[in-house]
Amino acid sequence: MVRSQCAVISGALVLSLCSGARAQTSVHATADVSAAYSDNAFGVAEDGPEEPVGTFFFMLTPGALLYHDTARAHYSVAYQRHYAFFLEASENNSASDTAAAELNYALSPIQTLTLGLYLTHSSFAGLIADATLPGANEARVGYEAERLRTDLQQTYTQELSFNWRFLQSSLFGVMVPIEAQDTEPLRYRLGMDLGTEYVYGQDAYGVLLGATYFRTAALSDDFTAPDEDVMLLSLRTRWRRNLSLRWSGELSAGLGLAISPDTVSPDGLWGASLFYTEPTVSNEPAFNATLRYNRTQSTSLEDFSIFVSDEVGLDATSPLSSANDLDFFCSTSLGHNRQILQTGPDGSVNVWLSEARVSWAPTWLSLSLRYQYLRQFGATDTSTLPNLDRHLVMLTLAGMFPERRLEPVAVGDSNRVGQQRPTTSNTPDANPNP
Repeated sequence: MVRSQCAVISGALVLSLCSGARAQTSVHATADVSAAYSDNAFGVAEDGPEEPVGTFFFMLTPGALLYHDTARAHYSVAYQRHYAFFLEASENNSASDTAAAELNYALSPIQTLTLGLYLTHSSFAGLIADATLPGANEARVGYEAERLRTDLQQTYTQELSFNWRFLQSSLFGVMVPIEAQDTEPLRYRLGMDLGTEYVYGQDAYGVLLGATYFRTAALSDDFTAPDEDVMLLSLRTRWRRNLSLRWSGELSAGLGLAISPDTVSPDGLWGASLFYTEPTVSNEPAFNATLRYNRTQSTSLEDFSIFVSDEVGLDATSPLSSANDLDFFCSTSLGHNRQILQTGPDGSVNVWLSEARVSWAPTWLSLSLRYQYLRQFGATDTSTLPNLDRHLVMLTLAGMFPERRLEPVAVGDSNRVGQQRPTTSNTPDANPNP
């Protein structure tokens, strides 16, 4: 029933966009095939009652993509069906569905709007923890729970004058349990950020206000736990500066409040980032690197957790050979995640995550080799944030037919002053267990 609903919704989105499409619209068949090995495929905790399962597994992901672009807009609608097959734990073989619709639209030369709608039906949430999906970095409460998740994200930017810019973003997310309504509640959140930025020469000064409402509610009379609700409020200031043609930086500081009916938890929020961006033309691959530190308050729809997270990280992307379409990406981060507003003692855990990926994408076919290492350690409450260790190696072959160059639909933050920066850094998803 849920799978058919996802297909119907995805089909309705396709029809709505096709009705206004012209020559710039194309429909594509997509497919990904992955072969992987993990020494702890199911994230089993250290010193727990179960032993980690090391297994080879395969993933098959057929799908369809509708893409439309003009000089002012990019539209994208996609549907994918995920299959997973385990050699050593075949009882965990599973299937999931994802559907996504994205829009990036220039309302005028000084106004930009982005929209994203994402639907995920999953009986094995851990297998679709892809960075392109909302909630990919949220805590996982289990692999067997069947859920339907919906996320709506929106950003709006307007140039008020030569120096002033208005920034706004909002989000809505809901997690609906399908079969376990007697043990799991409905969870949803609604958030908005408003801000302004003043640009003067190579500097930009911004102020941002944010609010997120987070709630759980029972769907079954058999679920006896009380409903819960939390409000997150934040005030942040930031300073961005172009240090040179390639180097830029950002500093931010502020205050966050996590408010429940009987508790208020204040926390300082701050961050510092250094960016290296190689100038390019026509979106050609170039070397980019980011060194960052951030302290944030965030939430997880997966298990109604509220975290204060400190994270330091380094990311780099580089073309190995432009002539041969070879690219390299690497990332490493170390974070400390602390739960707040819990009914029991607040838990915490340290997370070390490193990843490296080599990609070859000559035409409509791409091949990538990925390695990831995840280490969680120092957990104070192993029932909610376990200690664990996991290595993953994955080889993926992906294709799209017919071939077409796809420009990015959702525009991310620009690191340089004077370039478009449409988002307001509203980051609701916690990151205790990628």
